[in-house]
Amino acid sequence: MAVEQQTAILYAVTNGYLDDIEVEKVRDFESGFHKFLSIQKKSLLNSIATEKELTEKIETELKAAIKDFKKGYA
Repeated sequence: MAVEQQTAILYAVTNGYLDDIEVEKVRDFESGFHKFLSIQKKSLLNSIATEKELTEKIETELKAAIKDFKKGYA
C-alpha cells in the first residue's frame, strides 16, 4: 500500500472517523475508502505523496474527503 493511502486511512482512524463503523466492517470501509480516493481524490493522494506531510490545506481536503466518502458508505 502506498504511503499516501496509509496516511489517509491512519488519519481517519486516529481522528475518530471510524468510531461509528462496526469492527466487522472496518476492512470493507478501508477498501472502499482507498478506491474512492484513487478514483475521485487522486489529486489529494498526489499532494500527500509530494508534500510528505499533512499541511493545513491537505488536512482540510482529507477531512472533506473522509466526510464525503462516509456519506455514501452504507
